[in-house]
Amino acid sequence: EGGFTGLIDLGDHYLSLCTDGVGSKLIIAKVLQKWDTVGIDCMAMNVNDMICIGAEPLAFVDYIAAESPDPGILREIGIGLNEGARQSNLSIVGGETASLPEIVKHLDLAGTCLGYVKKEDLITGESIGAGTVLIGLPSTGLHSNGFSLVRKVIMDNSLSYVSPLAEVVSSKEWSGKRRFPGYMKEVEEWAASDGSSILGEILLTPTRIYVKDVIPLIRALPKGAVQGMSNITGGGIRNVCRMKDGLKYVVATPLPVPPVFRLLQVLGGIEENEMHQTFNMGLGMCIAVHPDHADEALVRLKDAGGRRIGFVEEGKGVAIPGQNIHYPGYV
Repeated sequence: EGGFTGLIDLGDHYLSLCTDGVGSKLIIAKVLQKWDTVGIDCMAMNVNDMICIGAEPLAFVDYIAAESPDPGILREIGIGLNEGARQSNLSIVGGETASLPEIVKHLDLAGTCLGYVKKEDLITGESIGAGTVLIGLPSTGLHSNGFSLVRKVIMDNSLSYVSPLAEVVSSKEWSGKRRFPGYMKEVEEWAASDGSSILGEILLTPTRIYVKDVIPLIRALPKGAVQGMSNITGGGIRNVCRMKDGLKYVVATPLPVPPVFRLLQVLGGIEENEMHQTFNMGLGMCIAVHPDHADEALVRLKDAGGRRIGFVEEGKGVAIPGQNIHYPGYV
């Protein structure tokens, strides 16, 4: 219950099966006619869920439903899927492309992933308790969640996805904002150093895949050292509560927030509380580690950007004390 992937009993092992899609991020890909990274997103949304129980991804099948399949678009999507498979160390063993002009108005992309884990190595979160250390791995940006809100913010500000970042922060829509002055300065400094980047391409930055960070960690540490994992997707930081209910997860030192989130926050006038329960805010994967093995885990995750972000204590929900934020649970 509350898990990130399904399980099938197979003797001494479990087969793991999960399915997910890219979602409305595809609408921005359509506007830009840039399809070569959404396959990475499709792969990531599946494999990042699967590894949360310690299962190693093995195989993947994709499903594309289109109003009228375009060979050029399909070719670009394939580029991303193959790159995602490389990053995930798995094989794409099949797929389906459906022409559905009466149902689909442009294109949808989803996939299903198969993996396995020895029963004795299954990570359930049940051993998490007071004192468990929380380690965070950074995201690459928005990943593939919250795009309904993203698109609303862009539309409400009459902005174009093809606009350079520097043009966005020099627009009258931006200069008219008065809330979050500290965040405005942060975004303007970002634009000063990277102003030629196109807004839509920033939003399309592919989801990071954590397979090659997490699976070697689990194998290197003693059995049971990794007590739980949470893929920070829709629902934001509340996802950490899915590891085990009935405890309080304290994110005392959050990872740095990428400036794209502050850009959206300023443009949309979005409260901090709403940002953290909608977006990943820089935290892509949360790993719960037994305190006796936290230092070794941090050493092994150094190149992946791993940092100690908090701890578990008695209570309920998840809190970010520095932002005066507390959510009672995942839902």
